[in-house]
Amino acid sequence: MNFVWIKLMLKSLRWLGIAIAFSISGCQVTQTQSNSPHTNAQAYEMSEKAFSYLSTGFDFIQQTAIDKETIDWIVLREEVFTAAQGAQEAEDTYPALRIAIAHLNDQHSYLHTSWDIQRNREIVNLPRGEKLTDGISLLAIPTHVDQSDEVSRSYISAAHHFIRQVVGSCGWVIDLRGNRGGNQGPMIISLAPFLPSGLDSYIWSPTSGVSYLYSRSFAEHSSFSYLFSLSKRFPNALKDKPVAVLIDRNTGSSGEATLVQFLGRANTKTFGTRTSGASSNIHIMYMTDGAILGVANGYFVDREGKVYRNGIEPDIALGDRNIIDEVTSWLEEVHRC
Repeated sequence: MNFVWIKLMLKSLRWLGIAIAFSISGCQVTQTQSNSPHTNAQAYEMSEKAFSYLSTGFDFIQQTAIDKETIDWIVLREEVFTAAQGAQEAEDTYPALRIAIAHLNDQHSYLHTSWDIQRNREIVNLPRGEKLTDGISLLAIPTHVDQSDEVSRSYISAAHHFIRQVVGSCGWVIDLRGNRGGNQGPMIISLAPFLPSGLDSYIWSPTSGVSYLYSRSFAEHSSFSYLFSLSKRFPNALKDKPVAVLIDRNTGSSGEATLVQFLGRANTKTFGTRTSGASSNIHIMYMTDGAILGVANGYFVDREGKVYRNGIEPDIALGDRNIIDEVTSWLEEVHRC
């Protein structure tokens, strides 16, 4: 029984509550009102609207941050609210909220404005596949920022359609290069046919230890349940097929979460360069003006219980120039594909 399962059994009741709170995207979602403020709007010449907005955001950051125990929140609060002096509208507090985020030093937390969100939704990338040789197939899993069920289903369907077309391939290349993250649920469900457990993901934080991010049973009751059920209809042999996973410095966030699913899998090696270092889960809160505040609340954990705080090194370091030739040779020579 591995490290993760021991931890989960010892704290099963606690983790059950946490698991239910998570969305399939791997991002917790909160909509909340501010706690009682430490001071008042007049002290900073702010409107009540702007003060309430900033208070809500700051309180969420303080409650959620991974290393919250290491930060002097009284000092930081004064710095943040002083920076927002005179703010009248919600958007006037954005620079101050970003000061708070910068102090977290987790390389991942963010504030996305409604304009940022709309722009991201206009970018839709679907998984694509190609046969490299008669026995080797490549499946690229790109960034996926859209949270809508319709686009996410199209994403999963595109991956599964290609896998079905070349299901008899001897070896596989999963290309996560350039995958900067987004909605990790569809990414991992797309690759569930290759994963021994289908879908299990964990995070770790200093205050909570190891906990479920989401599980196979959770996916079965999500909005993607039908597509996840289809992923279980692929031949079990895929779970043992040799897989080369390609990564680079632009593999980040949910791209790294997807990579972690393959770490410790039999017949698997990673190739490329170190990932971006955003290997943490994001807990998100929808703000009243349509912005999204995302705060890192736990680092990704692999199936053996290893925690990834700041990026992931490949098994074999390679540049992009010859990487396809190298992984093809590995699959052909080591696994006779």
